[in-house]
Amino acid sequence: MGRKPLYDENTLLDAAVELVRESSPAAVTMSAVARKAGAPSGSVYHRYAERPELLSALWLRSLARFHGTFLAAIDGEAGREGLISGARAVVGWCIEYRGDAEVLSFSRESFGYADWSAQARRALDEANATVGERLRRAGEEMGAVTERDFEGITIAVVDVPYASVRRYLRQGTPLPGYVEDLVAVSAAAVLDAVKVGSAEQ
Repeated sequence: MGRKPLYDENTLLDAAVELVRESSPAAVTMSAVARKAGAPSGSVYHRYAERPELLSALWLRSLARFHGTFLAAIDGEAGREGLISGARAVVGWCIEYRGDAEVLSFSRESFGYADWSAQARRALDEANATVGERLRRAGEEMGAVTERDFEGITIAVVDVPYASVRRYLRQGTPLPGYVEDLVAVSAAAVLDAVKVGSAEQ
């Protein structure tokens, strides 16, 4: 049997996360990751042919971890309640997985999106499409019909939670647990406004 690589992908990407937390995505270079991981630079180049491949792998890993929790929360309950759980889960995930959350607090452009491979871009598009489909399905379960309805759902479950956590993530300050409750209440209010708006149309 072959030996497990001493410096596997997660070890290298974990080092990249720490560089983002200490500075910014600009600090994530091949040599810096090698130094942070205590690995030979050849280990990084063996795994990633060039920096854009490293940056896209970092972003996509953090996104996949987030989507796993986010979608599980939405799917755990039907319609409105699932959407509120999803909004709450954004905050909870950011508290528990602070490093990955700080990665996602930066734009994909900060991670060199323009230079990503077609495969990496496709992976991102597919991941985002999956989230969009699940949000739409949950919205339909709560009676959403119009474009206004679905825009309200996006505001409630994506925009409000993201805006609520981003300040803490970018300032490097602790994210209080009570923000989960505040986001859940805010999301519920927007979703209820969506339902009222649909009833009046």
